[in-house]
Amino acid sequence: MLNHLSRWLDFWLQKMKPFIPTYLKDCGQLLDLLSYLRPLPPNAKLFAADANSMYTNIDTEHALQVIGNWLDSLEDQLPPDFPLEAIKDAMAIVIRNNIFEWGDKNFLQLLGTAMEISSAIM
Repeated sequence: MLNHLSRWLDFWLQKMKPFIPTYLKDCGQLLDLLSYLRPLPPNAKLFAADANSMYTNIDTEHALQVIGNWLDSLEDQLPPDFPLEAIKDAMAIVIRNNIFEWGDKNFLQLLGTAMEISSAIM
């Protein structure tokens, strides 16, 4: 059931991408955007790296507060049918109640954001 709520949350959070001017899908998208800078000096070097495993280090309560404040700041720009309060409630439910399996044991994740849930990465 939690995965269904996470999928619903992901659906709505995906609509927030236009409000994130620095959103990049991955290094490939960055390299594509930078390809228009040619010609670069012959000694120029470009390095890029995708971040991995950051989400397990996010403080849960801090993340809920910061994302909630950001969503609130956009309230007047959101469509009238955007379920703002339901999204904030769903985020709290999903992030505070992630149960995952490891071998034959079940665990409740107390810190960070689980990578296997649909709404983990916006």
